[in-house]
Amino acid sequence: HTVGLVSRFPILSTTQLSNPPMERGLQAVIDINGNLLSVVVAHLAPNNMPLFPPQTFVQQTQERYSRRASEVQEIIQTIHNRTHPTVMLCDCNMTDTSQTYAQLKTMLTDSFQAAGWGLGHTLSVSPVPFAVQRVDYVWHTADLQTVNAYVGKNGGSDHRPMIATVQLVQK
Repeated sequence: HTVGLVSRFPILSTTQLSNPPMERGLQAVIDINGNLLSVVVAHLAPNNMPLFPPQTFVQQTQERYSRRASEVQEIIQTIHNRTHPTVMLCDCNMTDTSQTYAQLKTMLTDSFQAAGWGLGHTLSVSPVPFAVQRVDYVWHTADLQTVNAYVGKNGGSDHRPMIATVQLVQK
């Protein structure tokens, strides 16, 4: 259980986000034609509620929500300490009506909300033949702006990719 980053631009450094609370997260600095960009890649605690036995459902659900809240606080601190424009790529395992979403939204822009169209659902649940929730995000700091954002085609995963184009804000 980890995350990774592949880039066509040189990756200058990578740092694992602290564990705990962040089990699956990294921060990288990328050189894009002389402009430095911080990239945070995170996979927050999943819900997986249907997998819990009924006798532990409440306890497990509370633990997952608590863990995800701690992970979001770690991300907020990482973003707060940044020195470059930042993009966060995240399987956030939350919807845009959650408390953790609202916390991230105080520091970051949800690219799909900024420039996407439609529901933007990325998570498929068998046997439903279409995606039912948006839990995957491309976030960015205010020194970047979203050009476009959309959900990509199904590539064989239970998640569809969230794809966004962002650019530096011209000053």
